Amino acid sequence: MTREEIKEKIKYYVEAAWDNPNEIDYYLGQLPMMEDHYNDDALYECIGHLKDYTHRRDYYDIAFNELIDYYYINQKDYEFK
Repeated sequence: MTREEIKEKIKYYVEAAWDNPNEIDYYLGQLPMMEDHYNDDALYECIGHLKDYTHRRDYYDIAFNELIDYYYINQKDYEFK
């Protein structure tokens, strides 16, 4: 998959999290996870950055791009629906 394809697969959840900060855990929890997601520290770090930046759209967008890059590099470990 390309970065754009990955972005399209996860955009709904990331944008919904921005639009509904009280439900951010629900929406970001819908993102693709490894089968052994309890040991997916790098992904949780990316998700943590999104949560940290819910007050600054410019930083949130940077965190979103970091998440896309992470998924792109590690896409063999994830199933995108």
